[in-house]
Amino acid sequence: MTIPPFLDSQGHSTALIGILSSISPLLTLASRLPAGLLYRSRRAQTLMVFGLIAVALTSVLYAFAHTLATFIIVSAFNGFVGGVVTTCYLPFFIESIQAGQSRAKAMAWYTGSVALGFAFGGFFAGYVADRWGFPYLFEWAGIAAIVAMVLFLLLGNPKRSSPDAPTPNKEIANPNRPSWKSRLLHVDVAMVLLVAIFLNILYKIPSTFIPIYAVAAGLTLTDVGLIMGAYALVNAVVRPLSGPWVE
Repeated sequence: MTIPPFLDSQGHSTALIGILSSISPLLTLASRLPAGLLYRSRRAQTLMVFGLIAVALTSVLYAFAHTLATFIIVSAFNGFVGGVVTTCYLPFFIESIQAGQSRAKAMAWYTGSVALGFAFGGFFAGYVADRWGFPYLFEWAGIAAIVAMVLFLLLGNPKRSSPDAPTPNKEIANPNRPSWKSRLLHVDVAMVLLVAIFLNILYKIPSTFIPIYAVAAGLTLTDVGLIMGAYALVNAVVRPLSGPWVE
């Protein structure tokens, strides 16, 4: 939420802010497939710990991104390691679902918790940026990643209690299993991906440009945080409620 106003405070044009704001998501995309291929239950803890440490470091480095080149480098690394962490955590969560538990409801609570994180992040980030400035905010973002790492270590590795969770042994035992390329190009998967792309376009446009225009209209970053946080909070409430409907 605060990256676009941060770039705006450095005097960049709105068009350039749009381009620069896409660097981190593009590198997140680039890291998802490798992270998914690397993921195994026994590696989950190692991948997540090192990934969250990298997220913490690159978040703090935003405070020193005073030039265009340094911002691009920091944003690229932050997006890449963020993609690794968020990709690895999803199968970790799925493997933690107990046998017989509704996956639709579980995923509703999962996505709701993500939205709740965005809500608290918005409320917190705008106020901190207004009161102490962007460098202080980025330091707190790094601390948040370290807190997440500590909490993750307390979870331990998931127990494979979900009956349809894939295992490495099953993958090896099935030589006719289609490759990831064939699955990706399957028409049903392609349509789901296209829908996801356009849904994220609808999310990314306001999340990038509303903060800039709100500040230009005279609102503070605290106000912007309240607006974006309220939006995310509604998501956090609606998503768990939608689980039974999805099922």
